[in-house]
Amino acid sequence: MTEDQATVATYFDALSAHDLDRAAARLADDFEMRFEAGGFVMDKPAMLAALGWDVGANGSFAYQFAAGDGETVRARIVERNEFLELIGLEPLEADMTFAVRDGKITRGTYAAAGASADPGAVSAALAPAVAWARAHRPDELEAIYPDGSIRYSRQSAERWVALLKDWRAAPDR
Repeated sequence: MTEDQATVATYFDALSAHDLDRAAARLADDFEMRFEAGGFVMDKPAMLAALGWDVGANGSFAYQFAAGDGETVRARIVERNEFLELIGLEPLEADMTFAVRDGKITRGTYAAAGASADPGAVSAALAPAVAWARAHRPDELEAIYPDGSIRYSRQSAERWVALLKDWRAAPDR
């Protein structure tokens, strides 16, 4: 394993251990993550807030490094979390590329892979739970799904997981 791969491995291991402080320590202050689907970019503070979702949803990451070009670290990742399991989706897969400088990740690119590349999969799988919540927990749904969009934070994930567990246990779903 190269030093740059070790930096990325430490980052993913920290995320799987739900240690955001240790994960943040692997990101450069000017870090940016680019998402190929949607073409948006997150800076370090936004990325750390979004990674809180993974903690709140009890996420874990498996990764396998691909052959790199000496300039970047490439990995295939598989993310599992309770939110995905509760709505019946397979773990997310993605191809990620990282630039590392002086032991810090400076840039990342995220490209969903396989079935995870379907941009409508989460919305479609979530629809029955949303319909149930609209009828049985409208205030909670409005708090965690305003305007029909998920807010990615630790607290939001924790509330979603609790709601989805209630939905799964409901006799009238």
